[in-house]
Amino acid sequence: MENVFKLEGMTCQGCADTIQGGLNEQSFIEKAKVSLEETTLYVTAKQSIDINSLNSIVSGLGNYKVRPYKSSIFSEILNYFISKKPIVIALAIVILSSFAMQIPSDTFEIKNLFMSYMGIFFILFSFLKLLNVSGFSMTFKKYDLISKVIPGFAISYPFIELALGIIYLAKIESVLIYINILTISFMTSQSIGIARALINSEQIQCACMGSAVDVPLSSLTLVENFIMIIMSGYMISILVWLMINYEPTMPLLLLPAITFLMISFGTRFTVISNLIRKIHDESTDKSDLKTKDYRIRINSEISALNKRLLLTQILQISAGLGFLFNLLAILMFLVENKDLSFILFMSGLVTLIISIVLFIIEISISSKSLRVHITDVEDENQ
Repeated sequence: MENVFKLEGMTCQGCADTIQGGLNEQSFIEKAKVSLEETTLYVTAKQSIDINSLNSIVSGLGNYKVRPYKSSIFSEILNYFISKKPIVIALAIVILSSFAMQIPSDTFEIKNLFMSYMGIFFILFSFLKLLNVSGFSMTFKKYDLISKVIPGFAISYPFIELALGIIYLAKIESVLIYINILTISFMTSQSIGIARALINSEQIQCACMGSAVDVPLSSLTLVENFIMIIMSGYMISILVWLMINYEPTMPLLLLPAITFLMISFGTRFTVISNLIRKIHDESTDKSDLKTKDYRIRINSEISALNKRLLLTQILQISAGLGFLFNLLAILMFLVENKDLSFILFMSGLVTLIISIVLFIIEISISSKSLRVHITDVEDENQ
């Protein structure tokens, strides 16, 4: 008979594994399974389960407690946030501090609140990362897309975050638009990597709080990044609105460029698909798998193609979103909603910038692969 209980005190997958291993060693328990995400314990036993017996076992493993399972929405939400306590506390400090900084101002402005929030956020989280930069970089490279393709980015990211935080708090207007674009790029790269890890059920520590605080990747981390993306997008829209006289022809001017980019991205995807098929055909031909050098080269090509395929998928989606946002911007202008039209236009512009940046990264990976082939040809002709 399977019994279900709630577990309190877990902060990482290591905690869940410790409890699960400790319970499975008990003779009266046939099978114990612990879900970190649900903070739930599933126990199949040969006899009736006494919750006090379970607590005597888990309390000896750490600061954990077993409670009766309650399916109320409130208790589920509460347990979820308790399991993410470090990041919840950090975000609460950031929110309260950013609102406190607005108290001396005579007028309340969303833009100033957002800059305070992002400045405090970056400085607080960069401090946690700087406590152990090497430890942070090892975890960060497991899911951040930019770190996977640009050597040294993971090591330098805590210092970049610190610089961004200082600029936001100093409110240096001349560079605000650029740091907002950088923020969107960084948060998007991390969000995509986190989403992939969650979809694949990978147990990876969240690098957002450095290696000193053990917090697993979760949907809360995604929400945290999306908030930063929305804030940056809003500030870019405000800054550009003040700089230009928005006209309905602006979205129209982008349409040919978007179409060209989508055709170009589609061509890249076709090329990558053909390369993957070629490698697949070569790999299935056992006569070709003769040398160790061949297998090393094939594995290197597969690794590069995996990165290129992921980047191409993302930049195609980004270009598609840019096209959609621009069409909606034109539609909003036709119904005389100029403000919403401008926001949609800027959203489309940002997604296009992201797709172009990823396109440049994809080209750099492709160039490295070609240089490997050139080296092989040179070696054979010597």
